[in-house]
Amino acid sequence: MKIKIYNAAYLINVIFQSFFNLMFPMALMFFVGWIAVSKLSFGQWVYAAFLILGLIVGLISMIKFLIYALDSFEKIEKGQQKTKKSKEIRDE
Repeated sequence: MKIKIYNAAYLINVIFQSFFNLMFPMALMFFVGWIAVSKLSFGQWVYAAFLILGLIVGLISMIKFLIYALDSFEKIEKGQQKTKKSKEIRDE
């Protein structure tokens, strides 16, 4: 039962972290674009350029995180399987 709760919590964490990894660079680049337009008198096209740049950086960050999270989850599952096998051996 504890393993299922842990796996569910891990999955929820991965989903929220992936969303954060995608959205934070976009929000940051939007803010940089806003500064460029309002303070430095650039054209409105800067918003689009910075948002596209933020999206690309966010996607790269999200993909890297998901690859790392998947690798970590596989290691956790292998450790849980070893624990189950050792418990079965002790119970016999």
